[in-house]
Amino acid sequence: MEKEIETVISQEEYRTIDKTFALRNRKDISLTFHLYPRENQKGVLMLIQDRTQSARQERMIRESEERFRLLFEYGSDGIFLVKNGVFFDSNKMASQIFGYTKEEIMGQSPDLLQPPTQYDGRSTAEVMGEKIQHMLEFGSVFTEWRYKRKDGSEFDAELSLKSIQIDGDVFIQGIVRDISDRKKAEDKLHKLTDALIQTNRELQQFAYITSHNLRAPIVNLISLWDIFKTKNEDWQTNDVIANIATSIVRLTETVNDLIDIVAVRDKQSYSLDEMDIARTFSDVKLSIGEQIAHVEAQIETDFSGASK
Repeated sequence: MEKEIETVISQEEYRTIDKTFALRNRKDISLTFHLYPRENQKGVLMLIQDRTQSARQERMIRESEERFRLLFEYGSDGIFLVKNGVFFDSNKMASQIFGYTKEEIMGQSPDLLQPPTQYDGRSTAEVMGEKIQHMLEFGSVFTEWRYKRKDGSEFDAELSLKSIQIDGDVFIQGIVRDISDRKKAEDKLHKLTDALIQTNRELQQFAYITSHNLRAPIVNLISLWDIFKTKNEDWQTNDVIANIATSIVRLTETVNDLIDIVAVRDKQSYSLDEMDIARTFSDVKLSIGEQIAHVEAQIETDFSGASK
């Protein structure tokens, strides 16, 4: 302080000096010394201002700004600050995501990073205008967005927009998260799900066709077996013929179980297809010809109204 005072006296000029002192109670105080030279006198006028509270506030602000800068610069998402319609600042992750250097981004319009249209086919400018209006009304907006890298490739992202004030200036803060890998995984999952649904439908159709196509031949076997038993009372003495009977019974039970399964699934969902009734009936009639002949049935049909 003596040197400062001597300088003020010798040069006859006003000076201010900021000093921090550690007191015995280990608390610091910050003082500002205002030194004024006295005209024609070997001395100075010293005014002392206690700036301890304001110094603490300034230190807290500096620390807060430093934390904000660290979060901004080293965040895991791309962060932009837009002022007056152009990029004012961006972080390292933004450059990594889009492939541009910070110098290439600054001062440019956000159109640099966006394709002409968005998901719904509308122009990016139109959709962004709606998002900005929503942000101004409600304070923030969160949406999925389509972006474009420096190499021209497009990708999916989550976009968060928020209006913030820094030193009295209004900025739009944009936070961009690349979700292209997640989108690819979702698309793959949808394709697998569709494939499983299609496979399930094909299996159900196979079970339906198999059960109904096997039923008629089995009915024929049962009818023929009844005729055989009637004409051959000693059939049980023949092991081979007895095994055939057992196989017919088991096959009938299996087909009936399959038909029951198909019936249960049919109650859950129905699928209607066009069919040729006359041709289908002819096929069925042919498949149960033995039963019809056995009971000497007479069948009359009229499908004239089937095409109406």
